[in-house]
Amino acid sequence: MIYKKLKQYRISCGYTQQQVADVLSIDRSTYAYYEIGRTSPDITTVGKLIRLFNIDYRDLLDDDEDDSSPVSDSGLGSIDVEEEEVRNDENSPELIGKLTKEERKLILYFRVMSGSQRNDLLESLGVKIKRDNENVKRSRRGRKKENKDDN
Repeated sequence: MIYKKLKQYRISCGYTQQQVADVLSIDRSTYAYYEIGRTSPDITTVGKLIRLFNIDYRDLLDDDEDDSSPVSDSGLGSIDVEEEEVRNDENSPELIGKLTKEERKLILYFRVMSGSQRNDLLESLGVKIKRDNENVKRSRRGRKKENKDDN
């Protein structure tokens, strides 16, 4: 059952229901309903959950107990899960638990982004870091020049 797996993956990743709900932009109660089987997430939300938990869609949708999953995988072709299918032991909950609150929040949001959103974010971050580094270098050169002028 998908609802049992949602809770299992959320807990194994060390997330609260509120954190997952915030990232999905839904009420905590809505997410809680997903976990108890009262309602089922739509296919877009399933795609976000797959990325958030860093799992293959089959891990969430395959049902060992029952072949009738409440969510069909027929629309998954349109969900960008290219890199999410590649598993990496470095994504273990133990390592994520050692991150700061801000780092965990960044990862939560990053995982639910589409591929193009991720690329845009990484590009923007790269530009900002490069610009900030250049400003620091200019500032240091300016201080060195001032020190030489003082001597």
